[in-house]
Amino acid sequence: MGEGHLSVVLATYNEVEAIGPMIQQLLSQLDREGGPSLEVIVVDDDSPDGTADVVRQLSRQDPRVHLLLRCDRSGLASAIRDGLLSASGTLAVVMDADGQHDSTIIPAAVALLERQGLDLVVGSRFMGMRGG
Repeated sequence: MGEGHLSVVLATYNEVEAIGPMIQQLLSQLDREGGPSLEVIVVDDDSPDGTADVVRQLSRQDPRVHLLLRCDRSGLASAIRDGLLSASGTLAVVMDADGQHDSTIIPAAVALLERQGLDLVVGSRFMGMRGG
């Protein structure tokens, strides 16, 4: 990966079990890859299960972790928008916080962006499948 700054946006609601491991995985994986500087922005819609508390604790341990707490529960699309608006990176990745998206493809996606001068790369778990 290149020398840019990467923002990873994770929208959450009731992800207390998944969010800690997801953030730790992102940080350790991208540190190993020697990629761009990184920030992880978690946009939480006031989860009653303590998701925000987990993120707060992680942000105290690592300044690259940021919490954007929204009390109006506006939904996924606006959470992604708000996360992207608060991002400081030259590149941004949007992922599900529950592990549905494979974070190991981030380096390849960033390399593709940089190598081909693209504005957007979209990944899908359905890539490579055939059918209608």
